[in-house]
Amino acid sequence: DPDVGVRSDNPEPPKNANGHSLAFKADGIGVFCQKCGKHVTNLGHIKLKITGKRCEFEHVSPSQYVDQPGKHNNQNRLQKAFQDMNEKYNKGNHVLEWNYKVGKKPPDEGILNCTACGRTWKWKDRVNNLPKTVCKPITIDNNISLQKSASSSAVEPVVRRRLRGKQTISQASPSASSNLTPETLHSPSVAATESVPRKDLFFRTGIG
Repeated sequence: DPDVGVRSDNPEPPKNANGHSLAFKADGIGVFCQKCGKHVTNLGHIKLKITGKRCEFEHVSPSQYVDQPGKHNNQNRLQKAFQDMNEKYNKGNHVLEWNYKVGKKPPDEGILNCTACGRTWKWKDRVNNLPKTVCKPITIDNNISLQKSASSSAVEPVVRRRLRGKQTISQASPSASSNLTPETLHSPSVAATESVPRKDLFFRTGIG
């Protein structure tokens, strides 16, 4: 089968070309580039699918080589994707973090988070939704100002006094009210005085 790789106990190392650094897969079937993550199972397809084009990450150091094939496992490729996304779509100056996942559903769902304003986006929506938002950082000063405005808008309750008859606050006598007790308030004489106006409380007007 031409699509099946050849496994050998002592395989010859594949030849590097166009900046790629080739290595055999862990199972020994096929090879992959330790820089960009491109891989093939059939060794006859190395030039067609890998070394025919220059490696995107030919300048990475050996400390940044990947140990597994595939784009999703390639940290070099993911970091470049994050950098490109910031340059193209982060028009609102967000301070972004990414979980370095590109899936559309959990647990592999890609999530972007702004550490300044607290908003989040799905990686799959970065092209349409992210450019439409502007970062408005959440700060301690903002929280304090909101608390002050809320406290200043509170209105103190107004104490109202109930007046009887034609009395006014200026006419009320503190000394008279202080002499009243619960017993005298309910006495017949006080009740009569309250209900029937006394004539001697009014000044007489006549021939002077």
